[in-house]
Amino acid sequence: LNIKDELINSLKQLDSDKKEEVFALITKFFKGLEKV
Repeated sequence: LNIKDELINSLKQLDSDKKEEVFALITKFFKGLEKV
């Protein structure tokens, strides 16, 4: 299991209202990594 899979799994356990904002943060984080 890689880090992204673990993050997605933990996201599935969050409340749906928090899931949206956390998912946005994670997406932003991975986009930042891809630029490097």
